[in-house]
Amino acid sequence: MLAYGLALPAIAQQHIVEHVQFDDGLSDAVISHTIVGDQVVDYVVSADAGQRLIVDMTSSNVSAYYDLTGPYAGAAAHVGSIAGSHFDGVLPSAGDWTIRVYMISNAARRNESASFDLSLNVGEADVEVADIVEPDDATIDPAYWRVVDATSIDFLNVRTGPGFGFNIMARVANGSFLRNMGCTGTGLNRWCHVKSDSGRIDGWSNGVRLAASEPPAARDLASLVEHTGGGAVFHQRSTDEFEVQWQSGCTVLYTASRSRILDGENCSDVQLARSDSWAAQQN
Repeated sequence: MLAYGLALPAIAQQHIVEHVQFDDGLSDAVISHTIVGDQVVDYVVSADAGQRLIVDMTSSNVSAYYDLTGPYAGAAAHVGSIAGSHFDGVLPSAGDWTIRVYMISNAARRNESASFDLSLNVGEADVEVADIVEPDDATIDPAYWRVVDATSIDFLNVRTGPGFGFNIMARVANGSFLRNMGCTGTGLNRWCHVKSDSGRIDGWSNGVRLAASEPPAARDLASLVEHTGGGAVFHQRSTDEFEVQWQSGCTVLYTASRSRILDGENCSDVQLARSDSWAAQQN
């Protein structure tokens, strides 16, 4: 594994761009660095379409995140403040992919520092041809898909459109059932319009992790689900506890009966009120 270090100028730059170069025969790197205040570091990785990119980050500051953007004009493929510190996905297009490390605005304004380790791996996708769901005589138009082998923290991303350039609007756990509303494309570029029975989720997912399924039993409809709205992520745990995670870093936790258990110190009164309202609306 390559330990990748940065040679920085004597005067700190607010925006640093580094092109990641792997040693011969290697496809991974570990980058260690520190940012202060509103400093931003872009790590640019060149990759081919169909390659698998894995990114993990640990930091001394919980306000440090990274976003991943691709060689297209559009939304980020991964937003760390919403999706967390782990990304594992098959890249849909060739070119330069940028991993931007930053701190959220409150921490940046306080001029806090964040030391971080960024682990990168670029390789061939570990998806066998047999794993790719393609229509055939038996599954030409299944009524339902079942999420299988989702790799991004055991959740499948549901996006606002058919491609990695669209915003993530929901995250669905392994084993969950989604209605099939039709697919487009083939192989690794096959995208399916999916919808939950409750109607809360209505978007697009990569078809690689969708398997044709019979209609689910009633008990399976309460699958573990996350969805976004109003700048927050809603997460119902397997214990039926419920949490609201705001992009600003505010997290509010509720019991199964939707009574508030605790909230973060950086939650505003407006965020708490909206979180209470959203929690009360969940079945």
